[in-house]
Amino acid sequence: LADVSLTVDVADNDQAGIAVSASELVLLEGASTVTKTYTLTPITDPQAQLDVSVTASVLPTPTIDALGTFTVSPASVSWAINDKSPRTVTVSYAGDDVAAADLVWTI
Repeated sequence: LADVSLTVDVADNDQAGIAVSASELVLLEGASTVTKTYTLTPITDPQAQLDVSVTASVLPTPTIDALGTFTVSPASVSWAINDKSPRTVTVSYAGDDVAAADLVWTI
């Protein structure tokens, strides 16, 4: 039998990223407290330790007096190598007595 040579090209089409269950939290003026939980999941298996900081921003940007208080917990989540299990993050908002426009938080 003759030797046969075979060449194989492997295309790596994995996309790195984090899937988030939702990206907004709408706060209506006058709401006293709102809490929402989000799920974060790596799109592909992490090939190294993966650490993600979680923050929230407000649109439109209100004056600080009209902002109320919000928390993001935990402020960071981590995955070990090949761990693709979901992590949860909770965003809570405590309103204030200052009249302001409705707010949209972007997670």
